[in-house]
Amino acid sequence: MFRPTCFALTAVVALASAAGADEATTPTQDWAAVNAHLGDRAARRADPAAWTASARRQLEAFVERWSARADEARVELATAHMVACRFDASKLDHHLAQAKQHLAAATKADPEDARAQALLKRYMTLRGALLKRRASRERANEAKQKRAAMIGQPAPALTIDEVLDGDPLTLASLRGKVVVLDFWATWCPPCRRVIPHLAKLQAKHGAAGLQVIGLTRFYQRAYVPGAEGAKGSFLRNLEPEAERQANRDCAKALGINYPIAFSTKAQPAYHVRGIPQLVLIDRAGVVRHVQVGAGDHSKLDALLETCLAEPAPKLEGAK
Repeated sequence: MFRPTCFALTAVVALASAAGADEATTPTQDWAAVNAHLGDRAARRADPAAWTASARRQLEAFVERWSARADEARVELATAHMVACRFDASKLDHHLAQAKQHLAAATKADPEDARAQALLKRYMTLRGALLKRRASRERANEAKQKRAAMIGQPAPALTIDEVLDGDPLTLASLRGKVVVLDFWATWCPPCRRVIPHLAKLQAKHGAAGLQVIGLTRFYQRAYVPGAEGAKGSFLRNLEPEAERQANRDCAKALGINYPIAFSTKAQPAYHVRGIPQLVLIDRAGVVRHVQVGAGDHSKLDALLETCLAEPAPKLEGAK
């Protein structure tokens, strides 16, 4: 993965504009000024938003100034375009194409230019990583749209491979109950943070018809919290039975008071891209809320109260 090569901490407020820049400067000197800002980790930590905005302005000014004199600045322009990919995903294709063009021109003009050759190799690595990241982001956005579309619709079928130390479960068997599906994993810290709240909800509303279900799958790794104040254990390369035991131990440590189920098909069915993901299903089997992350649960709690107050639907065959 490409990283800016110069990490000088020279104070740079902004790159001089094309109109006001000292004509005696060279592309290498101007790029060193940009790189000084890119490498200013103290400024980045102090105010990430301001640092990013300044980096964008400096990159744009550098490209604007030197693009008309590309013969002088091929390598620096290529580097600027490569860095710009990280700051402006909307222009990813443009910056990648420009970087390749400038590097190809530099290596053609001087086949012995070691720096251009090295940057060309880094370009290929960066290009692959950025395109992969963009594809992942596009899939995540698609999943987000599909999760939003689930609300108000019948919940997708829930295929459970096994319930840890329990009887089989299906949504049909839970019809008439309010269900909260918690997609989680033992090794996921945000997942572990949300569990105490879910356990409290189960204890408080279980008698009124709430059923929380912890949905996971076999990851071949697990985390078991230690005693209070003690470090837990991260386990790897687990066989299924060892992972079951790790889930038992984790459940005991976290006070889980609801079923834990393993499923290979539940995550795709509910468009899970990140965990924890909570899905609230009402007594009629309709999705009422989807939440990703372990943040504020006030909306979930309010909707849960609403669902519990609603009458259970009349089941088929009931008199």
